[in-house]
Amino acid sequence: MEEREQSYKSLVDNNPDAIFSLDLNGRMIKINPATENITGYQKEELLNQTFFHFIVAPDQKKTLHHFEKSVKGESNNIEVIITHKEGDYVELNLKMRLRRCQKGGTLLFK
Repeated sequence: MEEREQSYKSLVDNNPDAIFSLDLNGRMIKINPATENITGYQKEELLNQTFFHFIVAPDQKKTLHHFEKSVKGESNNIEVIITHKEGDYVELNLKMRLRRCQKGGTLLFK
């Protein structure tokens, strides 16, 4: 089991796409290095922040709607625009998947 977990962690950490997990309140609880590169924020700045904080205002309502659907178990794909730390806009194509674990549900985004 430990070898499988290490393999999964390596795949996530070395993936060029941003991969992050949110708790059911929308707070970032895990991120990979690509998430830092794409957003411009360091891991410490991202963890425990709500993901919606980074989404531009016009996309927040639809993102919340899709987030709520994902919490109920429905997989979703959505395009959103976030604000990079330097102020630029970055377009993301998010794939939202609910992943259940012993501590409760978490949402996995890619």
